[in-house]
Amino acid sequence: MSLRLPLIFVQNFSFVIFCFFALTACDFNSNNSSEREKGNPISIMGVDGPMAGADIEVYDLQDFLDDPNAASSLLYQPATTDIITALADDIELTLDAGVGPFMVVVTANATTTDLTTGEAPVVGEVKTILNLLDDGRVYASPLTSLAVDIAMNGRSVADDVLANLADAQLQAKAFFGFGMSTDIDIFTVPPILDETTTTPELQQQVAEYRAATETFSAVVEQLVEDAAFATNADAVAAIVDDALDGVIETAAIVEEVSAVDESYLADAGRLAEGETVADLLSGSANGLSDDYVIDDEVVVVITPPDSDNDGVFNDVDELDSDPLLAADPDNDSVDSSGLLAVTQDNCPNTANSDQLDTDNDGAGDVCDSTPNGDDDADTIDNAIDNCPTVANTDQANFDSDAQGDACDSDDDNDGVSDEVDAFDNNAALALDPDGDGVDSGNANGQLQDNCPNTANESQANFDSDTQGDACDDDDDNDGVSDAVDAFDNNPALAADLDSDGVDSSGLLAVIQDNCPNTFNITQVDTDNDGAGDLCDSTPNGDADLDTIDNLVDNCPSVSNTDQANFDTDAQGDACDADDDNDGVNDEVDAFDNNASLAADPDGDGVDSGNAKDQLQDNCPNTVNENQANFDLDTQGDACDADADNDGVEGPVGNSSDVDDFDKTIATDGDADGVDDIGGGTFNPAFNGQKDNCPAVANTDQLDTDNDGLGDACDSTPNGDTDSDTIDNLADNCPAVANTDQLDTDSDGAGDACDNTPNGDDDNDTIDNLADNCPAVVNTDQLDADNDSVGNACDLTPNGDDDNDTIDNL
Repeated sequence: MSLRLPLIFVQNFSFVIFCFFALTACDFNSNNSSEREKGNPISIMGVDGPMAGADIEVYDLQDFLDDPNAASSLLYQPATTDIITALADDIELTLDAGVGPFMVVVTANATTTDLTTGEAPVVGEVKTILNLLDDGRVYASPLTSLAVDIAMNGRSVADDVLANLADAQLQAKAFFGFGMSTDIDIFTVPPILDETTTTPELQQQVAEYRAATETFSAVVEQLVEDAAFATNADAVAAIVDDALDGVIETAAIVEEVSAVDESYLADAGRLAEGETVADLLSGSANGLSDDYVIDDEVVVVITPPDSDNDGVFNDVDELDSDPLLAADPDNDSVDSSGLLAVTQDNCPNTANSDQLDTDNDGAGDVCDSTPNGDDDADTIDNAIDNCPTVANTDQANFDSDAQGDACDSDDDNDGVSDEVDAFDNNAALALDPDGDGVDSGNANGQLQDNCPNTANESQANFDSDTQGDACDDDDDNDGVSDAVDAFDNNPALAADLDSDGVDSSGLLAVIQDNCPNTFNITQVDTDNDGAGDLCDSTPNGDADLDTIDNLVDNCPSVSNTDQANFDTDAQGDACDADDDNDGVNDEVDAFDNNASLAADPDGDGVDSGNAKDQLQDNCPNTVNENQANFDLDTQGDACDADADNDGVEGPVGNSSDVDDFDKTIATDGDADGVDDIGGGTFNPAFNGQKDNCPAVANTDQLDTDNDGLGDACDSTPNGDTDSDTIDNLADNCPAVANTDQLDTDSDGAGDACDNTPNGDDDNDTIDNLADNCPAVVNTDQLDADNDSVGNACDLTPNGDDDNDTIDNL
């Protein structure tokens, strides 16, 4: 039984590689997929032409998306397709595989054969997605593979991939269906004839499906044969990469796909001479025979009717009585499908038996909106387009000549190119770059713009030169830029900020205003400092720069802004040698602002210089207003160290004289009968001995440590050998300075002088912190296994390499 079907192609169609294989469930008697249990068998066929002896692998889809190289196999044991039928039946998944979705991959090995050609498969690896909860069988093909790749592109979550499969299928069929009917569901229609393809409609779909698959393989082979790519794998990878962005740009691929026609498969060696895809489907290479045996029942493949034997089944052939025509919707006797060896109707829906196509664009004149061509693609026919090479749908033409504005270099035909004509739609004006309505080109006798790049509609020009005021930086041509010229329209004046008629800029041959902001026609400047008197705060000068005019400054050569003058004479204090005019120069006069006193450095009101017959101060630097002087010497008591002249200095000196005014008593501050400074005459029992505790009474004068300080006032009466301020009897390190008296182990010996400051619990002279056996005597500190535990207390002194608490030995 033979079945002849048409081979349908679409030329110049971008397409991507698809790895083609079929995937079905083996349990043909089960109609409810939800009843399947974990571990149910599945049947697989890989098709590039059926792939015999190919390796099979199944993965969890999410694991595959996460990392295809790390995904774990879900097969119970390795599996391959049969070397005769290319089928793989009863392949079991692991019991914990779940119900999917799964990624299924069929890969050619060194022995794999393409049953169509008898050679190694053109495509070495194919894949699809399987979900055991899907209702009915699951199939795969090059198009399902492409749809899977598109759905996965840029996505990392399995649910997102599944949600995109429907749109991805539409894109895959649009790119690489090669004329396949859009009604075909590439995930449910078998890619080869099987026991389910018993109707003409299904068999037609299978034929179209298989034709697309074989064409893809042929394209890959031709790309390698033409040296566009080195290997089939390189060609396949390039096609996939090129298709994922929705556009095929690779020139070699586009060229090869464009070459596809009715004889392409035969030219490429995919079909024998005279053989059709229908022959291929019904032959032994389809993986199944014409009669299928399923559960001991024979299912016969029925050949659909084709009355005119033109290769198109009656149910789709509009002209099933005419073998020369496959489809003619406009009844003009021209085939609209282009599938047969006749002209394809260039107006399939409009009768045009002459098939006239003036512009050779594939659309006949009667249905072509631009029968004479549309070179600029602006929807205007070349024959009527006023700019046939420049798109201008509006056909605007200001000067109504033969050229539209879009391609006319002089829209208003005024002789000035539009590139420089500011009035390209006004022939009366040629150029106005500043947009002020004045022609800058002097076209057609118009006034020439005196500021062509600066708007100046009035054309004002004060100095009547070649530039208008709007663009002239010196309107009155007086040599002063308008930026600084207050009289830019008066050449006699450059600037006069105070309006006194005197130029403040000094740029012209007139006097420069010395008070530019103050009206002063006379321009008087007494001190010749450049500032006129009317605006000068010191019109007579300011020699000392203290902001006081020389004429009123009481110290014109010495800066004294405050003008202080104690004696109100002609000189201020800053330059007056005797501020109080008392005849004493200020340099030595302590009272330079008190004429009754000349000098009183101690401020007691007694003149130390005896000026003006005043009493001379007997303590000039010490306050002693009453001038008391007990011993009547030259010094008053206030500044006399020995006021009673008994040879012992009193409070003024070292305060050692207990009675400054009694020569019989020297000093005994603590009243213990011992002279504080020695040499006294009132207590001969101590033979003039100096009190060793002058501030603390100690009649016995006991000094245990003989340091010159009596015990009564000595903080370390028993001595302080280490000079740490701690008495020897209380010092826990008397020979080593340790003011903090730290004793960590509380053994009575301070840490500073203790060999074992942290203690020595086992009394082996090793400090506890350094002792590797702090509780066991081991002065030698032996540690054979170097584990920081000494042998004396180590349960495994020779080590315990396996950590089982047993010594290595």
